[in-house]
Amino acid sequence: MLASIDCVSRPWRQAKTNYHNALIIAPSDEYLASLPYGKLSDRSDFTHLSSEERMASWYKTIAMSEVLADEFAEVMAKGSIMDCLESFY
Repeated sequence: MLASIDCVSRPWRQAKTNYHNALIIAPSDEYLASLPYGKLSDRSDFTHLSSEERMASWYKTIAMSEVLADEFAEVMAKGSIMDCLESFY
């Protein structure tokens, strides 16, 4: 269930105040590793790619993002967000 979504707080996020009940929803490391080049693309990734390679990478990332969105929508529709929460504390 929800292999692609981690509903957790990231350790590098250090809330200053009033965030003790905040929820950060981020793609899992497994999901990120499955993206083209194993991470979220940034502008520097595209400087060494041809136009065809850039477009292929972009369209694959779009398709994978739709899967992630569908999984999140399913969790929200079921009202089961609490089932996938983890704490780093």
